[in-house]
Amino acid sequence: MKTGIVVILFHPDLGHINTLIRRFNTENWQLILVDNSPNSSRDLMEGDVDYVHFPENIGIAQAQNIGLQALFKRNINYAFLLDQDSEFTPDIASTLLEQFEEIKSVELVAAIGPSIYCQFSQCVDQGVLQKGRPHSSNLKEVKQIIASGMLLSKGAFHKVGEKEGSLFIDGVDHEWCWRARSRGMKVFQSTIACMPHKQGDSRVTILGVTFKQGSLRCDSTISFAMFLHWQKEGMYQRIGNAVMF
Repeated sequence: MKTGIVVILFHPDLGHINTLIRRFNTENWQLILVDNSPNSSRDLMEGDVDYVHFPENIGIAQAQNIGLQALFKRNINYAFLLDQDSEFTPDIASTLLEQFEEIKSVELVAAIGPSIYCQFSQCVDQGVLQKGRPHSSNLKEVKQIIASGMLLSKGAFHKVGEKEGSLFIDGVDHEWCWRARSRGMKVFQSTIACMPHKQGDSRVTILGVTFKQGSLRCDSTISFAMFLHWQKEGMYQRIGNAVMF
């Protein structure tokens, strides 16, 4: 079974991207790179990899949609989403695929993602507000997962719909998960597949609670507030506000 991987790029570290390409350079994987950088990096990348360039920067949501649509049109039934700096491996991918296949026989699955090993705090991210609800010894049900490492099926993508392009960057992954849950589907996080990842650009502590901080984009808290204000369907706001199981 061939599985797709969509990697979103913006001024990427080419050494890291070429390492990722080498890791997944087998017949079992189909890699597509969607680059929002002003200048193309295709000539500096190794191997025969699918590369799509949008110098005008169409945003993360639309880049993800284009990559997923391209893969699913090739009769690929599963696809991962990755950020350009994620430390993703075939072992992590295979574990998540196995868990998705197992859980879909008893649950309506929208997506599953790995636990996140935060490279800032150097520990597994447990979440400040969201702890999730244990589903089994190696899986928990959560309200949302980040896009990087997210595994979704062709069926789930068609049922839930595309990522919300108007959000551009912040809130894209959360909104899609909330929308999936409003349609009766579930989102899961693996406790045995763990992916090193940098969330945000730094960390800030307020009243003893540590939050991620993005110095290169709008603060996600402001973006979420605007997003929730703009939503016409109150169900998203209720889901988003109920942050704990």
